[in-house]
Amino acid sequence: PLRSDYLMSDDEVREIYWTEYWLPHCPSLRPGVDLSYFDNCVNEGPLRATVLLQRALALHGDGQWGPLTQAAVDSQDPITTIIRYSQAREEFYRSLWTFRYFGEGWLSRVRYIRTASLAMAKKGPTA
Repeated sequence: PLRSDYLMSDDEVREIYWTEYWLPHCPSLRPGVDLSYFDNCVNEGPLRATVLLQRALALHGDGQWGPLTQAAVDSQDPITTIIRYSQAREEFYRSLWTFRYFGEGWLSRVRYIRTASLAMAKKGPTA
């Protein structure tokens, strides 16, 4: 349960996570890449998450999910994508002036998600 002074119900929070962060792209992503992208959507918003994924895929980071982004994510090795995506996230966090205050927590989160994502990718499509 959320804090008692929080104004949204758990169901409302789940709905936001599902509609705003999981849909529409995570269901089309390979295991592990889906977790990394979802986590970044939650932490930085879908626009920044898409820009960083596009950069990890060696695309122009415009934040728009179109056929080029989908084709690149479909064709590239998921393990390589997860590693590059994690690096892009770390680089972005290090560029923020608030890194000195929150950076260790952000990097810890990226490391945790990278480890979980790589484990999922290694298991394959059934993960």
